[in-house]
Amino acid sequence: DGTDMNIEPGHSLVKDFTVENQGTAQVHVRLYLENVEGALQEALSFSIYDGDTLLFRGRADELTRENPCVTGTPLDVGETRTLTAVVKMDEAAGNAYQAGGITFDMTADAVQAKNNPDKAFE
Repeated sequence: DGTDMNIEPGHSLVKDFTVENQGTAQVHVRLYLENVEGALQEALSFSIYDGDTLLFRGRADELTRENPCVTGTPLDVGETRTLTAVVKMDEAAGNAYQAGGITFDMTADAVQAKNNPDKAFE
C-alpha cells in the first residue's frame, strides 16, 4: 500500500516486500501487475531486485502475466525472501502528472521447481 508515497520527476521510491513459500515443495515465483489504472503508469518505470540481482525492469504495462518478473532461484519450503521494488519517475515528466496517481494489484504465482527447469507456469 503506497497511499502515503509521493514521487517527482527524476526521483525513485524504494519499497521492500516479501514472498513466502507456504507450500510443500520448492517453487519458482512470478510477479506481475494487474488492474493498473492512473495517469502515472505512463511516467513510471519499475525495477525489481532480489538482493543485487535485477529480476525485471520496465513500465507498469510491461510487467504483465505474459511478461512477468520471475525469481532467479527457487524458494525453499518455508522460505521467506525479501525483494525490492524501485519505482522511478521519468525525468522528463512534466506538470501534467502533478496530482496524478497509479493503482495496481501485484500478483504472485508459484510453480513447483522440481522437474521444471524452464520455469513453466502453465
